[in-house]
Amino acid sequence: MSIVIRTFSAIGIALLIFMIPIAGYASCGLWDEGAPVYGYSCTTASECQEKSCNDIINNYMGWTTCELVLSYTNPGNGHPIYIYGPEPGVYAVYCSVHPMCIDGQIAFDYTGPSATRGVGVCRSSTWLCQNGSMDKITDEVLPGPRICNGLDNDCDGHPDCECTTGATKSCYDGGSWTQNIGLCKAGTQTCVGGQWSDACVGQVLPEMELCDNKDNDCDGAIDNGFECKKGQSRACYTGLPAETEGVGTCHGGKQACTNCQWSTECVGQILPEQEKCDWKDHNCNGKKNEGCDGACKDNSGKGTAGKN
Repeated sequence: MSIVIRTFSAIGIALLIFMIPIAGYASCGLWDEGAPVYGYSCTTASECQEKSCNDIINNYMGWTTCELVLSYTNPGNGHPIYIYGPEPGVYAVYCSVHPMCIDGQIAFDYTGPSATRGVGVCRSSTWLCQNGSMDKITDEVLPGPRICNGLDNDCDGHPDCECTTGATKSCYDGGSWTQNIGLCKAGTQTCVGGQWSDACVGQVLPEMELCDNKDNDCDGAIDNGFECKKGQSRACYTGLPAETEGVGTCHGGKQACTNCQWSTECVGQILPEQEKCDWKDHNCNGKKNEGCDGACKDNSGKGTAGKN
Protein backbone atom coordinates (compact mmCIF):
# COMPACT_ATOMS: atom_id res chain seq x y z
CA MET A 1 0.00 0.00 0.00
CA SER A 2 1.22 3.51 -0.66
CA ILE A 3 0.12 6.98 0.38
CA VAL A 4 0.58 10.34 -1.31
CA ILE A 5 2.42 12.73 1.03
CA ARG A 6 3.25 16.38 0.34
CA THR A 7 6.42 17.54 2.12
CA PHE A 8 8.77 20.51 2.12
CA SER A 9 12.57 20.11 2.00
CA ALA A 10 14.80 21.70 4.60
CA ILE A 11 16.91 23.66 2.10
CA GLY A 12 14.55 26.05 0.44
CA ILE A 13 10.82 25.87 -0.04
CA ALA A 14 9.74 23.42 -2.71
CA LEU A 15 6.75 21.08 -2.91
CA LEU A 16 7.52 17.38 -3.48
CA ILE A 17 4.91 14.68 -4.00
CA PHE A 18 6.04 11.08 -3.49
CA MET A 19 4.31 7.70 -3.43
CA ILE A 20 5.74 6.16 -0.26
CA PRO A 21 5.40 2.84 1.58
CA ILE A 22 3.25 2.61 4.67
CA ALA A 23 6.21 1.69 6.91
CA GLY A 24 7.79 5.18 6.75
CA TYR A 25 9.86 7.17 4.29
CA ALA A 26 12.45 9.76 3.52
CA SER A 27 12.34 12.10 0.54
CA CYS A 28 15.54 12.53 -1.42
CA GLY A 29 16.74 14.17 -4.60
CA LEU A 30 19.33 16.38 -6.27
CA TRP A 31 19.35 19.94 -5.05
CA ASP A 32 20.43 22.54 -7.60
CA GLU A 33 20.70 25.94 -5.99
CA GLY A 34 17.59 25.39 -3.92
CA ALA A 35 15.50 23.63 -6.58
CA PRO A 36 15.02 19.83 -6.55
CA VAL A 37 15.62 18.44 -10.03
CA TYR A 38 15.55 14.71 -9.33
CA GLY A 39 13.83 12.73 -6.61
CA TYR A 40 13.23 9.34 -5.01
CA SER A 41 10.95 7.90 -2.40
CA CYS A 42 12.49 5.58 0.14
CA THR A 43 11.92 4.11 3.57
CA THR A 44 15.11 5.20 5.37
CA ALA A 45 17.83 7.82 5.06
CA SER A 46 20.44 5.14 4.32
CA GLU A 47 18.31 3.82 1.45
CA CYS A 48 17.97 7.37 0.19
CA GLN A 49 21.78 7.77 0.28
CA GLU A 50 22.34 4.54 -1.60
CA LYS A 51 19.81 5.38 -4.30
CA SER A 52 20.94 8.98 -4.57
CA CYS A 53 24.66 8.26 -4.79
CA ASN A 54 24.43 5.29 -7.08
CA ASP A 55 21.90 6.76 -9.45
CA ILE A 56 21.61 10.50 -9.12
CA ILE A 57 25.27 11.30 -8.52
CA ASN A 58 27.01 8.66 -10.58
CA ASN A 59 24.60 8.63 -13.50
CA TYR A 60 23.11 12.10 -13.48
CA MET A 61 26.02 14.23 -12.33
CA GLY A 62 28.96 11.95 -13.11
CA TRP A 63 30.33 12.11 -9.57
CA THR A 64 32.39 9.17 -8.38
CA THR A 65 32.18 9.68 -4.64
CA CYS A 66 29.31 10.38 -2.32
CA GLU A 67 29.72 11.14 1.36
CA LEU A 68 27.73 12.80 4.03
CA VAL A 69 28.79 16.42 3.88
CA LEU A 70 26.18 18.05 6.04
CA SER A 71 23.66 17.01 8.69
CA TYR A 72 21.34 19.24 10.64
CA THR A 73 17.80 19.58 11.92
CA ASN A 74 15.12 21.33 9.96
CA PRO A 75 14.12 24.25 12.15
CA GLY A 76 10.67 24.27 10.62
CA ASN A 77 9.58 20.79 11.64
CA GLY A 78 12.40 19.36 13.70
CA HIS A 79 13.14 16.51 11.28
CA PRO A 80 16.75 15.59 10.38
CA ILE A 81 18.26 16.64 7.07
CA TYR A 82 21.17 14.78 5.45
CA ILE A 83 23.17 16.20 2.55
CA TYR A 84 25.40 13.91 0.44
CA GLY A 85 27.90 14.77 -2.27
CA PRO A 86 31.59 14.80 -3.21
CA GLU A 87 32.06 17.93 -1.10
CA PRO A 88 30.00 20.74 0.35
CA GLY A 89 28.84 23.05 -2.40
CA VAL A 90 26.00 24.09 -4.60
CA TYR A 91 25.25 20.64 -5.93
CA ALA A 92 24.35 17.99 -3.38
CA VAL A 93 21.96 15.18 -2.65
CA TYR A 94 19.54 15.73 0.20
CA CYS A 95 17.65 13.28 2.33
CA SER A 96 14.94 14.58 4.59
CA VAL A 97 13.29 12.14 6.99
CA HIS A 98 9.64 13.02 7.52
CA PRO A 99 6.75 11.77 9.60
CA MET A 100 4.41 9.93 7.25
CA CYS A 101 1.04 10.89 8.65
CA ILE A 102 -1.06 13.17 10.80
CA ASP A 103 -2.17 11.79 14.14
CA GLY A 104 -5.64 10.29 13.97
CA GLN A 105 -5.43 9.33 10.28
CA ILE A 106 -6.58 5.79 9.44
CA ALA A 107 -5.31 3.70 6.52
CA PHE A 108 -6.05 0.22 5.24
CA ASP A 109 -3.67 -2.27 3.63
CA TYR A 110 -4.38 -5.51 1.76
CA THR A 111 -1.69 -7.64 0.12
CA GLY A 112 -3.90 -10.46 -1.18
CA PRO A 113 -5.52 -10.71 -4.63
CA SER A 114 -7.69 -7.64 -5.14
CA ALA A 115 -10.72 -9.74 -6.07
CA THR A 116 -10.69 -11.36 -2.63
CA ARG A 117 -10.58 -8.16 -0.60
CA GLY A 118 -13.69 -7.91 1.56
CA VAL A 119 -14.95 -11.31 0.35
CA GLY A 120 -15.63 -14.08 2.85
CA VAL A 121 -13.32 -13.80 5.85
CA CYS A 122 -10.72 -11.73 3.96
CA ARG A 123 -10.19 -8.17 5.17
CA SER A 124 -7.62 -5.43 5.13
CA SER A 125 -5.33 -4.55 8.00
CA THR A 126 -6.14 -1.27 9.74
CA TRP A 127 -3.48 1.33 10.54
CA LEU A 128 -3.79 4.33 12.84
CA CYS A 129 -1.43 7.32 12.83
CA GLN A 130 -0.01 7.88 16.31
CA ASN A 131 2.86 10.23 17.11
CA GLY A 132 3.62 10.75 13.44
CA SER A 133 3.82 7.07 12.43
CA MET A 134 1.32 4.47 11.33
CA ASP A 135 0.67 1.66 13.82
CA LYS A 136 -1.20 -1.46 12.83
CA ILE A 137 -4.25 -1.99 15.01
CA THR A 138 -5.85 -4.96 13.21
CA ASP A 139 -4.23 -7.64 11.09
CA GLU A 140 -5.26 -8.37 7.54
CA VAL A 141 -6.87 -11.72 6.77
CA LEU A 142 -5.76 -13.34 3.50
CA PRO A 143 -7.31 -16.27 1.61
CA GLY A 144 -6.64 -19.59 3.32
CA PRO A 145 -7.42 -23.26 2.77
CA ARG A 146 -11.00 -24.44 2.56
CA ILE A 147 -12.26 -25.50 5.99
CA CYS A 148 -15.64 -27.04 6.67
CA ASN A 149 -16.78 -24.50 9.23
CA GLY A 150 -19.55 -22.81 7.29
CA LEU A 151 -17.33 -19.82 6.33
CA ASP A 152 -15.73 -18.70 3.08
CA ASN A 153 -12.11 -19.17 4.14
CA ASP A 154 -10.64 -19.05 0.62
CA CYS A 155 -12.62 -15.87 -0.12
CA ASP A 156 -14.09 -17.02 -3.43
CA GLY A 157 -17.59 -15.85 -2.57
CA HIS A 158 -18.90 -19.28 -1.58
CA PRO A 159 -18.89 -21.13 1.75
CA ASP A 160 -16.12 -23.72 1.80
CA CYS A 161 -18.60 -26.44 2.75
CA GLU A 162 -22.27 -26.91 2.07
CA CYS A 163 -23.06 -27.44 5.73
CA THR A 164 -21.73 -28.01 9.23
CA THR A 165 -21.11 -31.65 10.07
CA GLY A 166 -23.99 -33.07 12.11
CA ALA A 167 -26.58 -30.57 10.85
CA THR A 168 -29.84 -31.93 9.41
CA LYS A 169 -32.48 -30.65 7.06
CA SER A 170 -35.73 -31.80 5.52
CA CYS A 171 -35.48 -33.45 2.10
CA TYR A 172 -37.79 -34.91 -0.52
CA ASP A 173 -36.79 -36.35 -3.89
CA GLY A 174 -40.27 -36.63 -5.35
CA GLY A 175 -42.29 -34.01 -7.17
CA SER A 176 -43.21 -31.15 -4.86
CA TRP A 177 -46.87 -31.57 -5.77
CA THR A 178 -46.87 -35.09 -4.25
CA GLN A 179 -45.28 -34.22 -0.89
CA ASN A 180 -47.66 -34.77 2.04
CA ILE A 181 -50.29 -36.22 -0.34
CA GLY A 182 -51.45 -39.76 0.37
CA LEU A 183 -48.60 -41.84 1.80
CA CYS A 184 -45.86 -39.49 0.55
CA LYS A 185 -43.81 -37.55 3.09
CA ALA A 186 -40.40 -35.87 3.49
CA GLY A 187 -37.33 -37.39 5.13
CA THR A 188 -34.16 -36.11 6.80
CA GLN A 189 -30.77 -35.38 5.24
CA THR A 190 -27.63 -35.24 7.43
CA CYS A 191 -24.41 -33.25 6.87
CA VAL A 192 -21.34 -35.50 6.81
CA GLY A 193 -17.87 -34.03 6.34
CA GLY A 194 -19.27 -30.68 5.24
CA GLN A 195 -21.44 -32.19 2.49
CA TRP A 196 -25.09 -33.16 2.53
CA SER A 197 -25.46 -36.93 2.36
CA ASP A 198 -27.22 -38.45 -0.63
CA ALA A 199 -29.57 -40.44 1.58
CA CYS A 200 -32.92 -38.89 2.47
CA VAL A 201 -33.80 -41.08 5.41
CA GLY A 202 -37.48 -41.72 6.08
CA GLN A 203 -38.94 -40.19 2.95
CA VAL A 204 -41.82 -41.96 1.20
CA LEU A 205 -42.03 -41.40 -2.57
CA PRO A 206 -44.89 -42.10 -5.00
CA GLU A 207 -45.12 -45.68 -6.22
CA MET A 208 -47.48 -47.78 -8.31
CA GLU A 209 -51.01 -47.77 -6.94
CA LEU A 210 -51.91 -50.91 -5.01
CA CYS A 211 -55.30 -52.31 -4.09
CA ASP A 212 -54.93 -51.60 -0.37
CA ASN A 213 -57.36 -48.75 0.25
CA LYS A 214 -54.42 -46.28 0.29
CA ASP A 215 -53.15 -43.53 -2.01
CA ASN A 216 -49.82 -45.09 -3.03
CA ASP A 217 -49.12 -42.88 -6.04
CA CYS A 218 -49.91 -39.74 -4.04
CA ASP A 219 -52.29 -38.18 -6.54
CA GLY A 220 -55.00 -37.55 -3.99
CA ALA A 221 -57.15 -40.55 -4.96
CA ILE A 222 -57.32 -43.96 -3.25
CA ASP A 223 -57.05 -47.14 -5.35
CA ASN A 224 -57.66 -45.22 -8.53
CA GLY A 225 -57.06 -47.01 -11.83
CA PHE A 226 -58.89 -50.16 -10.69
CA GLU A 227 -62.44 -51.34 -11.45
CA CYS A 228 -63.61 -50.73 -7.92
CA LYS A 229 -62.50 -50.10 -4.38
CA LYS A 230 -62.49 -52.44 -1.42
CA GLY A 231 -65.90 -52.56 0.30
CA GLN A 232 -67.88 -51.34 -2.72
CA SER A 233 -70.85 -53.26 -4.18
CA ARG A 234 -73.23 -52.72 -7.04
CA ALA A 235 -76.52 -54.05 -8.39
CA CYS A 236 -76.28 -56.78 -10.97
CA TYR A 237 -78.46 -58.97 -13.16
CA THR A 238 -77.31 -61.52 -15.70
CA GLY A 239 -80.71 -62.78 -16.91
CA LEU A 240 -81.63 -62.71 -20.56
CA PRO A 241 -83.20 -60.84 -21.92
CA ALA A 242 -82.31 -57.99 -19.60
CA GLU A 243 -85.92 -56.82 -19.71
CA THR A 244 -86.94 -59.78 -17.54
CA GLU A 245 -85.44 -58.16 -14.44
CA GLY A 246 -88.20 -57.18 -12.07
CA VAL A 247 -90.82 -59.21 -13.94
CA GLY A 248 -92.48 -62.22 -12.27
CA THR A 249 -90.10 -63.87 -9.86
CA CYS A 250 -86.97 -62.41 -11.53
CA HIS A 251 -84.93 -59.76 -9.75
CA GLY A 252 -81.34 -58.57 -9.53
CA GLY A 253 -78.65 -59.24 -6.93
CA LYS A 254 -75.47 -57.65 -5.56
CA GLN A 255 -71.95 -57.81 -6.97
CA ALA A 256 -69.07 -57.29 -4.50
CA CYS A 257 -65.65 -55.70 -5.15
CA THR A 258 -62.90 -58.23 -4.54
CA ASN A 259 -59.21 -57.24 -4.97
CA CYS A 260 -60.36 -54.08 -6.74
CA GLN A 261 -62.24 -56.13 -9.35
CA TRP A 262 -65.93 -56.84 -9.59
CA SER A 263 -66.80 -60.38 -8.61
CA THR A 264 -68.25 -62.63 -11.33
CA GLU A 265 -70.96 -63.77 -8.90
CA CYS A 266 -74.22 -61.82 -8.65
CA VAL A 267 -75.41 -62.84 -5.23
CA GLY A 268 -79.19 -63.03 -4.65
CA GLN A 269 -80.39 -62.66 -8.21
CA ILE A 270 -83.22 -64.87 -9.57
CA LEU A 271 -83.12 -65.58 -13.28
CA PRO A 272 -85.89 -66.72 -15.66
CA GLU A 273 -86.68 -70.46 -15.44
CA GLN A 274 -89.30 -72.94 -16.62
CA GLU A 275 -92.87 -72.39 -15.50
CA LYS A 276 -93.94 -74.54 -12.50
CA CYS A 277 -97.70 -74.22 -12.74
CA ASP A 278 -97.92 -72.62 -9.33
CA TRP A 279 -99.54 -69.47 -10.49
CA LYS A 280 -96.21 -67.63 -10.52
CA ASP A 281 -94.41 -66.15 -13.49
CA HIS A 282 -91.14 -68.09 -13.36
CA ASN A 283 -90.07 -67.40 -16.93
CA CYS A 284 -90.64 -63.72 -16.23
CA ASN A 285 -92.53 -62.84 -19.37
CA GLY A 286 -95.49 -61.36 -17.56
CA LYS A 287 -97.69 -64.48 -17.80
CA LYS A 288 -98.42 -67.22 -15.22
CA ASN A 289 -98.77 -70.98 -15.69
CA GLU A 290 -98.03 -70.95 -19.39
CA GLY A 291 -98.18 -74.50 -20.83
CA CYS A 292 -100.39 -75.83 -18.07
CA ASP A 293 -103.85 -77.38 -19.17
CA GLY A 294 -107.07 -77.12 -17.21
CA ALA A 295 -106.26 -80.23 -15.20
CA CYS A 296 -102.59 -79.42 -14.59
CA LYS A 297 -101.17 -80.02 -11.24
CA ASP A 298 -99.33 -77.76 -8.95
CA ASN A 299 -96.00 -78.73 -7.42
CA SER A 300 -97.80 -80.87 -4.81
CA GLY A 301 -99.28 -83.08 -7.53
CA LYS A 302 -102.81 -82.05 -6.72
CA GLY A 303 -105.15 -81.07 -9.45
CA THR A 304 -105.64 -77.40 -10.18
CA ALA A 305 -108.67 -77.62 -12.45
CA GLY A 306 -110.76 -74.56 -12.42
CA LYS A 307 -107.92 -72.10 -11.69
CA ASN A 308 -106.95 -69.57 -14.25
